Amino acid sequence: MPQDGEQQPSASLGSPKRSSALPAWPVLALVCGFTALQTFKPSEPYLVPFMHCVRGVPRSTIVDSIFPFWTYAQLALLPLLSAGSELVGYRAVVLVGMLGRLATLLLLLYGGDSVFLLQLSQVAIAVGFAAHPSLVAILFRSLPSESYARAVGLVASAGVLSEVAASFVGQMLVNAGVPLLVTLEISTAATAAATLLALALPSPPPPLKTRSRHAGGLGVSIGPPQLPPVPILAPPGVASEASRPSRTAAHPLQCGPQCGQPSQCGQLSPHAGQPHTEQAACSSTCSSTCSSTCSS
Repeated sequence: MPQDGEQQPSASLGSPKRSSALPAWPVLALVCGFTALQTFKPSEPYLVPFMHCVRGVPRSTIVDSIFPFWTYAQLALLPLLSAGSELVGYRAVVLVGMLGRLATLLLLLYGGDSVFLLQLSQVAIAVGFAAHPSLVAILFRSLPSESYARAVGLVASAGVLSEVAASFVGQMLVNAGVPLLVTLEISTAATAAATLLALALPSPPPPLKTRSRHAGGLGVSIGPPQLPPVPILAPPGVASEASRPSRTAAHPLQCGPQCGQPSQCGQLSPHAGQPHTEQAACSSTCSSTCSSTCSS
């Protein structure tokens, strides 16, 4: 049990500061709606048939020369965008990811059968996937810690339900004989709406900026906490420096208020070990000071 006056540890010890720009439920509803629009892609199950049947790209080229660009691009971009979100902000990285997703669909729509543009589209979609952790970071920085599990579960559920609904829509369109190009246009419209909605996402400050601003306002540097100095205990019978009387405070070097009065230096009583030359130097200093004062 903590004693009286002892500060009790907080339940959210070590958790970062939360942004109070928006309440918890509006933020959660906004992120769920954004996730649903982002994942609503009726064209996703038909990407390979679209490239092969509509664009005329061989299946071996799709598997061996196009799709690997997504894998290696995401491997390189994931640490870069995750670190960049701590510098430029989480919402900015989410917007970059959405622009990458939108560029992917535009390249598929208007890129023709160019293998290079199809490879570039895989790099662009890798940007979107690599930016996804920044969306989760917005939740963690905007909501209280007790809402983490519920928030992540609701956002994941919104994404899964949107994917299932998009799959049903795509299947019904294909069964009805609608061209695959229409499914890509629907995916592009949903992604564009999600990009606009991303502008309304909260932008909590990253921990690095929060610590820098806090440290700058207090005039302290960021770094590990400084430990107090360890006192050095003197051997028994030997007085420490802190316990010795201060000669400067007890006996200031000053002359009398009027010229001709004896100097206060004569009141010095050197302790054992103090050289007598200090008292002589003191008397000489005070005498010269008083003389210059009287002459002026």
